[in-house]
Amino acid sequence: MLGLGWTASGALLLCGLVLLARCVRTVHGRSDRDGDPDAGAEAGPHRDAGADSAGTGTAG
Repeated sequence: MLGLGWTASGALLLCGLVLLARCVRTVHGRSDRDGDPDAGAEAGPHRDAGADSAGTGTAG
């Protein structure tokens, strides 16, 4: 019975690591696909945070 517990624990740990790896690749892997590390820098939702509608960078 103890072996079954260790097996379940190991399986859950392995699944968690696989899920974590997939999440990290999803978030950080977009720019690495093209070989350009700065390719995804402008695509984020916070790209124009703080900038006015004219894009001058002066908010308010």
